[in-house]
Amino acid sequence: MSQTSYSLFHTADGGSNWQAVLANSTAGGGPAPGFPANYNDGPKNTGSKPGPLYVIDPKAAFMGGSCPACDQPNTIGWTLDGGKTWTNGATSLTGYGEAVLAFADAKKGWWIVTDSKEPSVMYTTIDGGTTWTKVHTFDPPKQG
Repeated sequence: MSQTSYSLFHTADGGSNWQAVLANSTAGGGPAPGFPANYNDGPKNTGSKPGPLYVIDPKAAFMGGSCPACDQPNTIGWTLDGGKTWTNGATSLTGYGEAVLAFADAKKGWWIVTDSKEPSVMYTTIDGGTTWTKVHTFDPPKQG
């Protein structure tokens, strides 16, 4: 099954109170953890399962989405206001392995998409994930 239900929560007070940021329920994975079976409200990340999460500070976090059944399975979303709102980016990238995210701040970041048969590719953003530029293609994986 390539679908995973998941939730993302944020705390601003050391864990005394938690705010739901994402609630992704899927047909194959059931309800998002912490939510009833028929819950379909609230922000959702793109993809049929979660990708990497990178928290920059108490306000900014980025999370990849993965869709193994899709032609371009890697997507990304973010919050810049401590989880009050969620933005799904428009970029979709190929690569069927695990993705890697890193950020210097809420504007500058790196995203590496991987694949077992194709070379891994690194992209950068300087506008908070709105656009991504390919900056490096790694050597192809060794077959054999």
